[in-house]
Amino acid sequence: MLKNRGFLRLWSAYSVSTLGDEVYVLAVPFLVYQEGGTASTMALVQSCALLPQAVFGFFGGVFADRSDKMRLLRIAYLASSVTLLVTLFGYVAVEDTRLVLLTAAAMILSAFAAISAASVDSAIPHFAPPEQLARANSMTETTRTVATVLGPAAAGVLVTAAFPGLAILVNCVAFAVSFVFLKGLFAPPEAKPAGQHPANGVLRDLAEGVRYLARSRPLFIGIFLSTSANLIFGAYEAMLIYYFRADLGLSEEWTGAALSAAGAASVLTAFLLAWRAPSKNFGRIMAAAILLQGIGVLVIPLGGGVTSAVCGQVVLTVFLVVYTVYWRAFRQSVCAPRLLGRVSGACRAIAFTGTFLGSLVSTMVLRVVSDVAAVLLGIGALTVVIGVAGFFLLAWSAQSGGESPGRGGPGYGDQHEQSDDGEPHAQHQPPASGVVGETQHGQQPGSGGGGQPA
Repeated sequence: MLKNRGFLRLWSAYSVSTLGDEVYVLAVPFLVYQEGGTASTMALVQSCALLPQAVFGFFGGVFADRSDKMRLLRIAYLASSVTLLVTLFGYVAVEDTRLVLLTAAAMILSAFAAISAASVDSAIPHFAPPEQLARANSMTETTRTVATVLGPAAAGVLVTAAFPGLAILVNCVAFAVSFVFLKGLFAPPEAKPAGQHPANGVLRDLAEGVRYLARSRPLFIGIFLSTSANLIFGAYEAMLIYYFRADLGLSEEWTGAALSAAGAASVLTAFLLAWRAPSKNFGRIMAAAILLQGIGVLVIPLGGGVTSAVCGQVVLTVFLVVYTVYWRAFRQSVCAPRLLGRVSGACRAIAFTGTFLGSLVSTMVLRVVSDVAAVLLGIGALTVVIGVAGFFLLAWSAQSGGESPGRGGPGYGDQHEQSDDGEPHAQHQPPASGVVGETQHGQQPGSGGGGQPA
């Protein structure tokens, strides 16, 4: 795959945009703190950024299934770059409206992120053979976790730079570069059902994806684990930064360095999974990862020091990578290709709805409970409960004759799943080259190099 020009360009675009976004997402709480924001204000800004993910996740998946995924991704990257450019001008010119600008920009970027995430997820099977889905998602996570290592440290440095809004500028440039990298790449949609009117097809496609999720017990268990954990975590990242800054007394630079240390462990985990990722028992791995994330959060406030806080964050980030890899690979392996964008978008929308509601709850709790360490303790305990509940759900599903998550291999569920039209979905077969199209030097889509999207 590393010798494939199409894959390298797509992976480069994803890597650059992810790094820029990671810097910006972590810089926003720092910037809000600099403007005099409290822990509840930081949590409120984060909750506003999550709302569009819940709303646009559903429709982002529909658009990904109905459009060329690479074209849709280019539009999302370009629009994100323009949004950040406008935000930068306002942030520098009008200091009194900085909090409002940061909140508005976070909401707009979140909407485009929902569309781009569904596009990338649904494009992976176009660029990777079914038996390599776990590895493909591990490589994607490797990129993301490298960004989590570099992002916090970079965010801590950029927000203290002489030029205000430098973190905003970095992310603006990152999206623009990613847009350029994707020029000429294609991932066309699956064939649409005959006789479907385009104007009526969007809502019909959306309803079809939701009904597909409702009928799938394995996907339901995965959604339960993701959404419940997100509901509990809420504004965890903002609270963690506040805990490092206010309770432990760390500077922006040392807070970023502490988060980067935890990210380094997640990078190693992603590399190990890309090298040798288990290809069965997806459900049990997912439940165990949730449980261990909760244990990691418990360690942060119980230790009461910087070392214990960093160790707890290491455990959390490592098993967040494990969960993400297996949840994405499982979704892609059991879902019919024609519905993958909608399933991915709906799963994200439902999970982010939990995060949005959790952020609002966190905001209200922090207005009443000023001890952030106590709130983190509650988050860890509840997450452990969710992980244990996941094991019970898996056992119940197996005893009642339901499909057990993780026992099907790549392509499991594709051959016998029927669409709302009563016709079986065709099982996904990538082109012989493992590619869906790159146009370069006069080549037609499908004739050039390609690979898994990253």
